[in-house]
Amino acid sequence: MEDEELAEHQKCCKRSHRPVFQLPTDEGGLICLMCFVALMSDHSAFLTHKLFAVSEFRHALDGHSFRTAFFHQHSHFVVPPLTEALSTSRDEKSGCLSKALMELILELCKSHSSALVESPCWDPGSLLRDFILHIILEVASPSNTSCRIGQNDMLHVLGLLLDSYCQYENVIPDAIRTYPDFLINIIAGLEQPGDQLRGEILFLLYKISSLEGGIEELLPFLSNLIYAAINALVKSESDDLRMNCIALLKVLAQKSVLSIGFQPKKIGAEDFMEHGACDFARDFAEALKGSLISSDSQVQIAALELLVYMCPSGNVHTTEIEVLIEAGIMDYLFELLRLSDMSNTMVPWAVRVLSILSEANDAFKQRFAIGLETLNWVLKCSLETALLPMQTDVLNLIHIGLTNYLGAIPCVSVEQILRTIVLIFQHSTSDNISLEYDSFNTACSACLALLRLPCVCSIREIESLLSSAVSSTFFCVSMAGLVGLEHRMLKHAVLLLKEVFSVSVIPYSPTDSCLIEVIINTIEVILLPFFLKNLALIEDEDTVRAVLEVLVTILDQPNSVVAWRLSDNLAAASWISVTYELMARFTSCSLRHLIMNLLGSLICVLERGNLDENIKNQFSQLPSDPHDVLVLLALSSVHDQQLKLIQFGIIKILYYNHIYGDRFAEGHTLACLDQYLLLNSSMLSPNFCSSLTIKQLICVYVCTMQRGDACDVPHSLEAENFLASVVDHCRPDLISSNMHRSVFSWLIRSETLQSFMATSTLDWIKAVGNAGRAEKLSPSPVVVDHHLGIQEDFNFSLLAFEEDYSCGPLFCRVLDEVLAGLIEDEIRIVVTFYIKLVKFSTLAANQLVMSGLVSNIRSWIAINRTKLEGVFCYLIELLHQLLCAVDCDKIFDEEPWNLLVEQLQE
Repeated sequence: MEDEELAEHQKCCKRSHRPVFQLPTDEGGLICLMCFVALMSDHSAFLTHKLFAVSEFRHALDGHSFRTAFFHQHSHFVVPPLTEALSTSRDEKSGCLSKALMELILELCKSHSSALVESPCWDPGSLLRDFILHIILEVASPSNTSCRIGQNDMLHVLGLLLDSYCQYENVIPDAIRTYPDFLINIIAGLEQPGDQLRGEILFLLYKISSLEGGIEELLPFLSNLIYAAINALVKSESDDLRMNCIALLKVLAQKSVLSIGFQPKKIGAEDFMEHGACDFARDFAEALKGSLISSDSQVQIAALELLVYMCPSGNVHTTEIEVLIEAGIMDYLFELLRLSDMSNTMVPWAVRVLSILSEANDAFKQRFAIGLETLNWVLKCSLETALLPMQTDVLNLIHIGLTNYLGAIPCVSVEQILRTIVLIFQHSTSDNISLEYDSFNTACSACLALLRLPCVCSIREIESLLSSAVSSTFFCVSMAGLVGLEHRMLKHAVLLLKEVFSVSVIPYSPTDSCLIEVIINTIEVILLPFFLKNLALIEDEDTVRAVLEVLVTILDQPNSVVAWRLSDNLAAASWISVTYELMARFTSCSLRHLIMNLLGSLICVLERGNLDENIKNQFSQLPSDPHDVLVLLALSSVHDQQLKLIQFGIIKILYYNHIYGDRFAEGHTLACLDQYLLLNSSMLSPNFCSSLTIKQLICVYVCTMQRGDACDVPHSLEAENFLASVVDHCRPDLISSNMHRSVFSWLIRSETLQSFMATSTLDWIKAVGNAGRAEKLSPSPVVVDHHLGIQEDFNFSLLAFEEDYSCGPLFCRVLDEVLAGLIEDEIRIVVTFYIKLVKFSTLAANQLVMSGLVSNIRSWIAINRTKLEGVFCYLIELLHQLLCAVDCDKIFDEEPWNLLVEQLQE
């Protein structure tokens, strides 16, 4: 036994520590853990000895055998002395030892977590937790009423250990809950001087707050923490300290403990805000300015992130956001953007913060002009870089900032942004890809805001820019199609078109400019066909409203050729029926009122501004169902002035429906017209009704009656005879080069209107001759059916002869009457007209000859030749042209001609 004890003693170290604490190194030496621990715990030991021991220990850890033996049996044995040694290394002389101890502790924890120890009870994180516990105990000891500068290294190690701790658990270590003096002491240490100490404490607090349960432990100290962080940000120029402050505040904000509306409790610090959220917001803004202009981009990005988390969207803290803006945060953001070199990381955060600030609308607008040039730069860069997702947000900022902007903005800035937005539209069309819905709509809204600025009229080449904008936007719409919600793109494009039109008609821009042409072409070629084609798919009233508003805006322009052109296009596209289709689908009162305004404006422009204002005002009283409209027409209005005006409006609707080939409750129209004529006969006189309305009524009734006859629909002969009596009594100016052919056919075949027709035709021929319009005779007449339409190279007489064989007797009667009057000028005008007529039409020549024109001329020459020698040559020319034009094989009768020749020879 004594021999065994002697052998055991011989294996002990020089200080008689048992062999179990001696671990062999891979190089063949031994390290006595007891000696190592005693040396670390000896405050009087030489610093060099401690440094050498730490160095040798770290070197030994590199060996597999030593590391395995150490972690298997003795790893926790060194935790208290290493922690104590680190805690006592507080002066500058022991700084190298502190650094060595920090590195050793971190290496021990890292190696322990990755050690391959075969044991069912092995816990890779146990050593880490043990170090955390002992450091917390050291900090929480009564001797540490507050952390001091000498404890920087220990706090730094604890922060790094907590960082590693998160890999194993996300719950706050039990030691922090068990020893509350730990938090009290480190938070008290925030009042100590020195950026490094405060930085370590803030980093440590950031790590604690990030763990589950950490916020709950910090809540009692929340006001102190926030005060300390804000104060540190204000006073410090250290980017490391700023990062730690921001990190802590960001975690508090992310976990909804802190926001810009925070109201701290009174903590006794004079320089801390005790008067409410606005004071806190103001001080927070001042604290963050240094970070926003830091030379470290990571600090800038962290500050931007903090602003986002501190200011949750939703207009919750509008007042506080206003304080941020008034404190100059927007100016700093614009400067940050300007110097950002378009960083793909920084710019999105900056734009996001600006979007949050824009919720304080009025304050945002007051500072917005400062950053207009910078935002334009960002917008332009978004066309060519990875910042494309930011495009919508930047456009929205421009829209918010400039909508109803009251200040002065340089014209150059407005022009630059307008050019950039046009480039965005063109960029989309040139790549054959349509802008996304949000980007497109926001771009249109931003463009609208720009166009409403007073200085827009001073922009050079404004018409060219707006022409490009209109063309590109509607190209985008046509490319996008009408799928799902995409029709809302149409709404924004139309609203922009409406504003562009408003710009185009202000005094500096002539209405016959190229911009006007682009607008009307866009409406004709893209908007109207696109809208009508996809009308069944549109469910959004706002889109319909936008289209109707732009049409009404253009139609209501006084004496506008553009309005006339648009009205003809709308009528030709059956828009009178479309208005009633829209009222059947969209029943809101406001939209119905707008539709009726459109209908009234359309009829007014088709009348070329001659519509009685009293009649136009009655369109809003019309029912939304076409059948109900016709019911109103069939009522008696003898004693109802308003109903009379409404009926006049209905007549005009029916008239333009017929003229442009539209259909309007066709099956019931004729019966209602019969009723109207029979019940309101006393109202159809020049005293109660305009000549134009009477002409339109005649046209509507005749066209409807003839269409009904073709379908075996009976009509009232009494009503037809009454209408003929109205024509004979009122003698309206019916004959014109663009009267409806059906009306002419009815007039010429009505036995009671022969005298009227002769007189009216003579008046028309004289009017044409006096105006020189007889020169517009054409061998290929163009048929136009609308009243007062665009003048065509067309001669009504040619068409009349081609469609009605009763024209021959009528024109013979006209010539007889004018010859009988013996007025040389009238005879010359009529004969000249006939000469040109037969030059172009064999059919006209045939009918005139068959109707006895040659005999009539021969008789007149025999009686009146000597009275009007000047007329004789015109009559001879007419006879010559008849001989040349008549179809001799079909209708030539030699007898009248022979008699005429004999008479002339005498």
